[in-house]
Amino acid sequence: MIPVKEGDIVKVEISNSGMLNHPMHLHGHRFQVQSKNGEPYDAPIVKDLIHVKPGETYTVYFKAENKGEWLFHCHDNNHADRGMVTIVDYEGVYSPFELGGKNNNQP
Repeated sequence: MIPVKEGDIVKVEISNSGMLNHPMHLHGHRFQVQSKNGEPYDAPIVKDLIHVKPGETYTVYFKAENKGEWLFHCHDNNHADRGMVTIVDYEGVYSPFELGGKNNNQP
């Protein structure tokens, strides 16, 4: 989980130490790509999906301004299904759903 409060500026580092490509997608927000492999961009790129190749690391920022519970996951569904997924979880947001349980809910 990435716990946030409305109005937070959130920094996320995405690092691919594997051998597969990972198109990382954030629902409900756009993020600024600040740097690639430690090298800052002159003009940050605004996206909601970034393709992270093996050996690459990106630093991204987003503003928590869309209350809810939002997925941040690999857009390759095989990877997401195997756990490459997290949730941006706003403080004070209630969800009646729980992971697992009798219906085996999964993100």
